Amino acid sequence: DLQSNHDYIYSDDNNSILYIAGTSYIKKLDLNSGEDTLNNTHDYVEKIKDILDEIYEINKLENTTLISFNLTNLKRVRRINKTIPLQYLTSTYTEDLPKLCKKEKIDIDILYNQLTPESFKAFRDLGIKINAWTVNNPIEALVLVSWEIDYITTNILE
Repeated sequence: DLQSNHDYIYSDDNNSILYIAGTSYIKKLDLNSGEDTLNNTHDYVEKIKDILDEIYEINKLENTTLISFNLTNLKRVRRINKTIPLQYLTSTYTEDLPKLCKKEKIDIDILYNQLTPESFKAFRDLGIKINAWTVNNPIEALVLVSWEIDYITTNILE
């Protein structure tokens, strides 16, 4: 099911720019804007609080999912906000990843070819929502749909 009133937050490769994509807009937030330099954990926490405040002004936080390759920043967000949906973006499955996601209360956004029936079950058994990226082959997408995946990220719409 597509969630038409839901925003998605993506970061760039350096985790310095956040893009908020909604149904009718895209907004760019610069983590290192102006003379800001994030030199310590306190700086990051304050910047994350500012970003969450700005997201709240655009659209309620409960209608937003933060997705990042940076697990440390996702953990920081989780300490600040216990309920906002988070997804850890990764290209590699490891056996400890489902337990880590459960412990941190973070869902998974994983490269689709890392999902096997066993890895999928490991996440699902722990109640973790699963997003697969980037699924551009319709046959591979149908397999994931048959497993009842929660989300699929694709570059094609068909």
